[in-house]
Amino acid sequence: MSAMSVSRRHLVILFAAAMGGMYFVTLLYIFPKDEETSPLPRREGQSSHLSVVRKVYLQEDAAGQPSLTPMKRPDERSGSASQPSPPLKVFVYDLPREFNLDLVDCIQVKNRCYQLQDYGMGLEFVRYGNVSFRSTHMFSLEIILHNKLLSSTYRTLDPEEADMFYIPYYPALASACEPINTIDNPVLDRELWQFLTVNYPYFEQGKPHMMALGRIEREHADVTGGILKTRESRSVTFVGIEHESDPKTLRFIGRSGLTMVVAPYPAFGHFLSNNNFGGESKLEGTLDMPRDVFVLFAGSRRMSHDIRQILSQQLRSTSKKYDASSSADKRHVWFITQECRDRSWQADLIEWMHHSVFCLQPPGDSPTRKSFYDAVQCGCIPVIFKLDYEPMYPFDDVLDYPKFTVKITDDDFFRGKRSIVDILQGIPEAEIAAMQEELRQVAPLLQYSYPPLPETKDAFDMIMKEIGRTRGGRSKVIRRYGSKVRKVVGRGAGGWIVE
Repeated sequence: MSAMSVSRRHLVILFAAAMGGMYFVTLLYIFPKDEETSPLPRREGQSSHLSVVRKVYLQEDAAGQPSLTPMKRPDERSGSASQPSPPLKVFVYDLPREFNLDLVDCIQVKNRCYQLQDYGMGLEFVRYGNVSFRSTHMFSLEIILHNKLLSSTYRTLDPEEADMFYIPYYPALASACEPINTIDNPVLDRELWQFLTVNYPYFEQGKPHMMALGRIEREHADVTGGILKTRESRSVTFVGIEHESDPKTLRFIGRSGLTMVVAPYPAFGHFLSNNNFGGESKLEGTLDMPRDVFVLFAGSRRMSHDIRQILSQQLRSTSKKYDASSSADKRHVWFITQECRDRSWQADLIEWMHHSVFCLQPPGDSPTRKSFYDAVQCGCIPVIFKLDYEPMYPFDDVLDYPKFTVKITDDDFFRGKRSIVDILQGIPEAEIAAMQEELRQVAPLLQYSYPPLPETKDAFDMIMKEIGRTRGGRSKVIRRYGSKVRKVVGRGAGGWIVE
């Protein structure tokens, strides 16, 4: 073969290689690896951004780096002894950004009410003892649980040894970041299940799966859609801030007979984590403050329930800061909250709660409230009210709620014939002191510690233990609280009952 022939052959090979390289670069340009450019979710009717080509890319990239950076676990720290394996091992899916981090970016642009910095817990505005009070949004559970799991010893990186699979989707943020107030994002919901079935075998194999719900249950099953309206959701264990208690509503949204692990609302108060993994923690310094406010209700002026209307006739309203030297009547105070318009009220609210004996928790748009958990972290005894359908409170098979709450069942109160102050004044001081002491014990278990270090005994640990006991169901759980109202004087099975 002549030298010229060889040279021409080399030129052809080089030309083909160059063309191949240009084609590969073009593919990278069309289908980039960087998810920063992922479009935000669209409303119903718009075309899906998970095209057939995108599915192939997602399959190839499924083993990429986690979306969030977990904190080091104890056995990853230099000089630390490895911790024993927990009874429940959870594999956290690595989802594309559009199912979580893009939604965080979106909501903080669209809705200034949300502060989701610092693991979803927001910025600190005041500190009392070992509790950091932060601008935590009440619907931030999805982000907090995700961060907690990434740093947890419950987590396993081997899906084959997992007992449970966690889906880090943020459906509450998906609904809230829309330009208009919608409850669902059906396109993104469908694409979630599409992604899991295309890229992983475990969902179709029927392995146990779990997901957090940032809003109350019925808001995730709106008539127009919602993650709970999808067929696939019926096989998932959901962890949510409120389980629907009205059986008619449950039937309407198609959730009759389906269980949920009830978690505390993310409140302002967070115990400061330390390096004593698994160590006990209690409220420090909060119960030693003078409590010259006997009854406090903290809420907006919205009369979203009849009980609020009754209380409005009995309480003195104010939006001012707490003032120990003020001569104003402090027996019955309604502190007007400003919600997201001005965050300066948050520190004022915490100050009021720290100086109050009882914090009223009437229902609003739903039976339970975030304020319940704010009160607990401030050492203020929560006061709840008899309802037609009693709500489920977190971990009620473990925590003895009657020891640190008061339930009002007096019919004269509901008729407006007896004031809330008169009723609560009938509780002996010794019983009040006992409930305050109980608050010291339970407060760490009804909050999410900051930062999300592993092996911290808090609400996350309680959630995981409940899932471990029941694998998400409540068939083995004996409820202590709220199933029936017993009208007896003294402490009853349904709480402190006052006739």
